[in-house]
Amino acid sequence: MQVLTEQNRLGDILKFESGDVKRFSREDVTVLSGQELAVGAVIGKITKGACPATGTADAGNSGAGTCSAVSAGAQAQVGTYAVMPGDQVKGATSGASGRVQSLSLSTGSWAGGDAAGTLILDDVTGTFQSENINVEDNANVATIGGNASNYYPDRPGVAVVRDAEINAGNLVWPAGATSDQKAAALVRLAERGIVSRPIA
Repeated sequence: MQVLTEQNRLGDILKFESGDVKRFSREDVTVLSGQELAVGAVIGKITKGACPATGTADAGNSGAGTCSAVSAGAQAQVGTYAVMPGDQVKGATSGASGRVQSLSLSTGSWAGGDAAGTLILDDVTGTFQSENINVEDNANVATIGGNASNYYPDRPGVAVVRDAEINAGNLVWPAGATSDQKAAALVRLAERGIVSRPIA
């Protein structure tokens, strides 16, 4: 006999939210392409990378000194050049062009020079081939394996972001989340007024 397991419903996690009609506790969010989020999934936002504490001159630059006590301001964009949503890209060989709608890395990193993943383009003109791509005035920023067609775009979603009571036992955590990470996340949720209550 086949056994079916019922997934969480909203009431299994959310015990109280502020605002009976206007749903003050909730906000519209964008679920990125490729993300399959279960009800009760714990989500977050990465706003800035780590700022290096020291720096050295790149090859070809004059000067032999080093920088120390480096810090990042509120508007700093830390890291190496990376393709971003909104960038205009062009095939170095084919001349095909398009605008980056979104992208996802599957392995590697931009900083390491070995980033690999998927670029999703809108407003495509021409046919890309296996070639280098230029981004704006930057030549040979990345290499693509060939042209593609269908994709699944980002989707609208709703998240509870403030003033709510939850049953933390039914939350869905990212794969590999440790006990310490979960405890820290619950503290951060509590700071936003999302508190865990014992099950009645």
